[in-house]
Amino acid sequence: MQDKDKDKGSADLNNITPAKITLTKDDHVNPVGSEQLVVVKSRGNWLLPLLILILIAGIVFFVLPSHIESPKLENNSASSTTQTNPSSSSSSPAPQKPEASPFQEAQEARQRSKSQELLSEILRVQEELENNNVLVWAEESYNDALSKATLGDEAYRSRDFIESANLYGATLIELQSLLSDMDSIFSDSVKDGYDAINAGLSKDANEAFEFALLIYPDDEDAIKGLRRAETLDQVLQLMTDGNDLQQNDQLENAREKYQQVLKLDTDWVEAKQQLSAVNRKINDRDFNRLMSSGYKSLQQNNLEAARLFFQKAKRLKPNASEVLAALDQTQTGITNEQINQYLSLAIDYEKQEKWEEALGEYNKALSLDNNLAQAQEGKAYSDSRIKLDNRLNQIISEPGRLSNKSVFEETRLIVQQANSIPSPEPRLAQQLETINYLLNDATNPVNVMFMSDNQTNVRINRVGMLGTFEQTNLDLLPGKYTAVGTRKGYRDIRIEFNVPANQLVNQAITIIATEQVSSR
Repeated sequence: MQDKDKDKGSADLNNITPAKITLTKDDHVNPVGSEQLVVVKSRGNWLLPLLILILIAGIVFFVLPSHIESPKLENNSASSTTQTNPSSSSSSPAPQKPEASPFQEAQEARQRSKSQELLSEILRVQEELENNNVLVWAEESYNDALSKATLGDEAYRSRDFIESANLYGATLIELQSLLSDMDSIFSDSVKDGYDAINAGLSKDANEAFEFALLIYPDDEDAIKGLRRAETLDQVLQLMTDGNDLQQNDQLENAREKYQQVLKLDTDWVEAKQQLSAVNRKINDRDFNRLMSSGYKSLQQNNLEAARLFFQKAKRLKPNASEVLAALDQTQTGITNEQINQYLSLAIDYEKQEKWEEALGEYNKALSLDNNLAQAQEGKAYSDSRIKLDNRLNQIISEPGRLSNKSVFEETRLIVQQANSIPSPEPRLAQQLETINYLLNDATNPVNVMFMSDNQTNVRINRVGMLGTFEQTNLDLLPGKYTAVGTRKGYRDIRIEFNVPANQLVNQAITIIATEQVSSR
């Protein structure tokens, strides 16, 4: 319904007036009488209010709804016109606006819902942008976008929901564009910061990283960059000092400067490069000094000292060919020196007839050089002399075994071999002399006397049966013997005895079986 229709409806309602009803008493007396008059008056008291109520109800239910419609938001110009010219609506009724159809109302409701959805998303994006300090890095664009949202609000209040949706949509697109640009702006700022660091511009670097951190305050890369920017001037000064010291061959001091740089900024590439370079120079210098000292010791035949120098040099340059060759040369010298020492000791032991010790030194020499002829020969000779010495000592310690013919002949052969040794050593000469004496004595029988009870049968091993006797004598070669006595009813008796050579007094051996065996 149009505004003029509203005014007309209001005017009509204002012009409604109640019907005039005469309630005055008739001056003429009713001929019926006084009782009839009372009845008439009584009806007049309740009928009039009832008629008024019926009239009002009819106006409310049948006339008033046709003159009233849902209020609509009027534009400013219409409101302004109505306010400035109030007489126009009352003096000349406006044409009535057609009522909105259900379809139009549905379209309007849909556009209003769309506007509200867009507005909700705008608020979300707006909050994210403001949390990332958008007014610092895109104030103008941000305000331009919000101005469109303000126009959208005006359209919404005017119930022009299509226009408000368009304006809100444009606002959202611009805000989302700022949101998408935020990462690139941040990345560009971080890149500018690192470029400034590489260019040595600490102020520019600080500004770039501080700007980036306004967008993403917790970004580790930007935080790291800001820290590097804050120490940049100190880093540059330390690098200058280090380079000057390196040029003046003050390598350790230069290395310390570069290390200080890397404590402040672990990513300073030039410091890493220069530190590697100065470490190489220090390594080369120390290596050359050690090699020089090693060769000097080698010339002085101080082999152990030379080896120590070369080993230290090898730790600096493990695969350097010169140090490997020097170590080989030194080790060869040390090996030859040790071999000579072992051979010299072996010869000394041979002179002392300490054949076990001599053999040990020859084995040591062969462990260093298994093809060493002198050591091989010395080892074989020492081994043979050890065997000879052991055999001679056995013969001397057991002369009685010479009574055995095979032992006797074997000993004679051994003595012949030993006599073939030129210039025998004192110990060997003494051993041969003793054995020759034993061999001579072993061929001279010794008289031995045996005593018994004339009831015990006596037998001498390697000699024969003597039978029973009280006393008998035998000539026996020097050596060990065993006498066995047997008697019926008695336990056998065994006696071992030794016949020494050159016995001056006859030896008496008593053999009697005395332990009787009990019979059952």
